[in-house]
Amino acid sequence: MSDRTPSGFAPLAARPPAAAGPNRRPDFTGGGGAQPGYAAAAAVWAATESAPAVSPEFWALVDVVWRRWWWIALSAGVLGLAAFLAGLKIWHNAYSVEVELIRYDSPNTQEVFPPRPTSAQTFAAVMKSPEVLERVSAKANPPLSADDLDASLKLVPDRNSDLLTILLKRDRRQGLVELANLYAREAVRLTQVIQANAAAEVNVYLTSQLAEVDKQIAALREKLGDQQFAANEDAQSPSFAPVRPVTIERLQENLAAARDALSDLLGKFTEAMPSVQYQRAKIASLEKQLAELMGRAATNSPAGNHGAAGDATASARLPLESDLAHQAADDLEARGQIQTLENNRLLLAQRQRAAQLFVNEPPGYYRLFSPATAKDVVVHRRILKVAFLGIFGGVVGALLTISALLLVEVLDNRLKTVADVARVTHLPLIAGLGNLRQMDPTARNRWAFRTWTALQHRLCASPNQGLICGITSAQAGEGRSTWLNLLAQAASQRGFRVLTIATRPSAAHPATADQLGDHSGQVAQGVAQRPDAATAPNTDSEALTTNVLASPAEVAQRLVGPDPQPHVHIPLPGWVWNLKRRQQWKSALNHWGRINNLVILVELPPACMPEAVLLAENVPNLLWLIDSGSSSASETRAQLETLSHSRCNLVGALLNHEPASTVANRFPRWFAGLNGHPH
Repeated sequence: MSDRTPSGFAPLAARPPAAAGPNRRPDFTGGGGAQPGYAAAAAVWAATESAPAVSPEFWALVDVVWRRWWWIALSAGVLGLAAFLAGLKIWHNAYSVEVELIRYDSPNTQEVFPPRPTSAQTFAAVMKSPEVLERVSAKANPPLSADDLDASLKLVPDRNSDLLTILLKRDRRQGLVELANLYAREAVRLTQVIQANAAAEVNVYLTSQLAEVDKQIAALREKLGDQQFAANEDAQSPSFAPVRPVTIERLQENLAAARDALSDLLGKFTEAMPSVQYQRAKIASLEKQLAELMGRAATNSPAGNHGAAGDATASARLPLESDLAHQAADDLEARGQIQTLENNRLLLAQRQRAAQLFVNEPPGYYRLFSPATAKDVVVHRRILKVAFLGIFGGVVGALLTISALLLVEVLDNRLKTVADVARVTHLPLIAGLGNLRQMDPTARNRWAFRTWTALQHRLCASPNQGLICGITSAQAGEGRSTWLNLLAQAASQRGFRVLTIATRPSAAHPATADQLGDHSGQVAQGVAQRPDAATAPNTDSEALTTNVLASPAEVAQRLVGPDPQPHVHIPLPGWVWNLKRRQQWKSALNHWGRINNLVILVELPPACMPEAVLLAENVPNLLWLIDSGSSSASETRAQLETLSHSRCNLVGALLNHEPASTVANRFPRWFAGLNGHPH
């Protein structure tokens, strides 16, 4: 017979692995300290439990956030309200108005300026120059700085038209329309100034060109005057003859060439082009000169001059006619140059006069198309931006609170949930108990019945077989007495004889003994005893306590004697558990374990006491009790490791003050497997 198994519970060792599944010992050292059948027990536990699809740790964190929803709501409300008030202080209602300018091209613009179109974006950038902003800010009423005006302005060119929109937006309505119209007028004035400056430059250039043309014309006229004087002297000679066929032929050639050039120009340009007009004037001049020469030739031609005298006269006149022909050609060429220069001067003078008009009265590149009026003012309410800022503040507050809750939960070293117990202890959770104050007697009985059934399923091959089980915890005050009492009541309701044993630490640990208090008074509540048990003298109880280990038959007599008691409670004093008393403890458990249908529940001292380990070595089954929110994870692992090294048979864990799963309770259809243990 093993030292750990009483003789009365020998069938428990022969139980199939499926029935004794959870009787295992966790290995905290990383070695091979597991009991035989541990892998099979773990497989049975995994097969019989329905794990949720999502990690329990995730739902535990969701539960933490859900249970403290009012913290999140409070922080979201406070931060959202603060952001809302800040938005009211920062933002105000805005007012905007639009003024439209339209592109204007004067009909005389092409005569003065070369065709170089300027984009609307360029004009928009020029209109926001510091010069305009300073001029408008100086005239504004109420006064406004140039930087504020620049920040309030927006110029938007229209891509599909020649319109340029000036958008002015400010936080006050007073003077908004006047300021927008003032800026529009100054912008138009700026384009006029730019146009006038450009026209002045063109005017200076044209003036210099006119002076140069005048010099050339004067030089040609002076040259033409000298040639005309020589021609007049030759004309007074008796042998002068006005017949000039060479001159007429040259004029005809020049006239034909000019007409060809005019045809080419008309193929490219219209009649309004200066080059076409100049070419027509040149043709008219050539035609006039040719007509004059032809008339003179017809009038002065010799008629009937025959014979030798005539031949002699003609021979004498040939050199003179040749000189006159050359002079006439030079004269004609000079006159053509003068006519050309005069035509050019005419065009330059026209352009110069147009440029001077642009200098004196520039129309500008833009004109006011649609001025602003009071009815055009658009009000931009601040409520939308303020509301968005408040919502954003609320969301930030909620996220900060959720992050703080999750951070505190992650850094917390206490065991609270089913997932914490499974992760730290590596033990199956057999049962959990919530708040007893919120449970009526009926609910308590139902919970005790389900818990006892689950415990029997773990430890007994038959539902009618007794068992020996001890309960311990990491520290005192975690509810061992309460669980012992409730399990004893449940076993009594199932018809079992119940023997409860409450152990106390030795006198070497007075602080722990004071924390434990009087177990007999706690467990005595609700214990089914004989009616005369309450009136029994205290001397019998003291004698029973003193001789309980030396004479275990006395306790057995009370359980199976002629007048059996359904529930016997033995409060053991704070002994020093030396070797002799531990042997008596082992023998007593073996003796009581032979009694049929007997349930022995032992309340062991806290595991931090050495007595707990010494007593647990002889208890076949050991349950580890955890008080939610009180047990430390590091301390629990250290004490479980000590029990494992002592070869104690830890079969499962119990969770006291188990927090209700808000998610599972709210959605039981979908999250029924989150708890993973009977309730």
